[in-house]
Amino acid sequence: MRKSAGYLLLLLGVILFLSSISGLAANFMSSIEGYIFLYVVMIVGIVIAFLGFQIIMSPEIEGNTFPAHVNEYEVLCEKCGKVIPVDATTCPFCGNPIA
Repeated sequence: MRKSAGYLLLLLGVILFLSSISGLAANFMSSIEGYIFLYVVMIVGIVIAFLGFQIIMSPEIEGNTFPAHVNEYEVLCEKCGKVIPVDATTCPFCGNPIA
């Protein structure tokens, strides 16, 4: 779900960026306000695309990318990633049952 939101943001950013470039190339607006508007849309498109790319490339916490055991007395919760005692039956932070 999170990655699909990243792809949508990336697509929206690219569309905004390309539409502002085509607006500049076609010279739609001859006033300075029109050019300022197109440059603002271009910058917003770049920022949105960058945020989408960051979401896509960020590691998933739920993907077990970390070891389950920190040491013999503590383990990491699979849902929230916080350190919990070995004898706990549920995570004290998120309530996830521990197997």
